[in-house]
Amino acid sequence: MKSAYVPQTASMDALLPVRPKELVLWGRLTGWNFLRPFSSQEDRRVAREALDTVGAQAFAHRPFRELSEGQKQRALLARVLASNADLVLLDEPTAAMDAVAERETMQRLAELARERRIAVVVVSHDLAMAAEYASTLLFVDREAPAVVLGNARTVFNHPAFRHQYGDEYSARLSLGSRLGPIPG
Repeated sequence: MKSAYVPQTASMDALLPVRPKELVLWGRLTGWNFLRPFSSQEDRRVAREALDTVGAQAFAHRPFRELSEGQKQRALLARVLASNADLVLLDEPTAAMDAVAERETMQRLAELARERRIAVVVVSHDLAMAAEYASTLLFVDREAPAVVLGNARTVFNHPAFRHQYGDEYSARLSLGSRLGPIPG
């Protein structure tokens, strides 16, 4: 099983002269050996498709260090797409994105999971977004302690969740209301 990870923030040495197109090709390095070229025609095709999929083609040739945080996240997502991983782990992948980019990214991740039949695990504090796009939610409360796994209605109606966020917020989430940030 191949896995891939996207951190919440991209930290890369500013002196490293890498562009998103090279970063995405790094996602293709699995199984590389000295008999196979670093980037084959197939690798470049897959990288281009991944950049297109996340809307990163427009800045694929710019230095990574000059990109906005949202653009960096898109480049990292493209790298994950190009890797053909079976398990994708993402830590707050839309944290630096505007609302439109966030929605597009989450739609792409949901499509990726369906089309490629892979597991996509997203850490998020945007509960409404999680309810909208995730088939299964995991709620972890260190204070209670509680761990709840299930669909949105199951998780949002669980006593531990209701205790943490309040009955009104839990009820609105379980009904599918698009809410702002978590209260408190």
